[in-house]
Amino acid sequence: MLGLGIGKFLASQKRRRLVTAVIALLCLAVMILAVFLLSNMVFADSGSRADLRNFTTSVVVLDGAGNPILPGGSVIKDNNYTLRVSFKETPSMQFVYDGGKLTYQLPVGITVPTGVYQAPIYGPSGAVIGRYDITIGGLVSLSFSDVYASGLHAPGNFIDIYTNAEFTLDLLAKFGGSSGAVEFDFGNHITVNITLDSLVP
Repeated sequence: MLGLGIGKFLASQKRRRLVTAVIALLCLAVMILAVFLLSNMVFADSGSRADLRNFTTSVVVLDGAGNPILPGGSVIKDNNYTLRVSFKETPSMQFVYDGGKLTYQLPVGITVPTGVYQAPIYGPSGAVIGRYDITIGGLVSLSFSDVYASGLHAPGNFIDIYTNAEFTLDLLAKFGGSSGAVEFDFGNHITVNITLDSLVP
């Protein structure tokens, strides 16, 4: 009987050690998974905050005379227009530089009339706060003036000056695609609806 009791005790102890080991392995696996998911979230969030499509607040299409094209209004394919695109941070979504620049990709169907060119970035007061480069394919790269971007977190940085920084770009562009009603997605639920026309009205 004594031997049987010892045997049961040893078996019980062995099961406890096994259960403890399994629980420890499960905890370790959960911790590793949590670190992996968190790191992916951080990198994805950092990338998304360098992409200005997540900060678009308004888009206005201007004709050659500077007059706005109303929603559903006609534009002539391959003619030059100006896109006035505005961006702004929110308390929960702040700009993050990726290699010292912010980027923005124009929607498919909108291209740049000329090759790569530079133009000013305007702050909320209308002052020039930096410049942007844009390729013929519509990829915009923005950099801020030294007075604002002497260091990413240095005093005087554009991002630090304004609690929710905002600025506007005037982009020279032309529209392409099939004639008729078209909707262009500029990001952050901002769309522009126009009618593409091949002929001058």
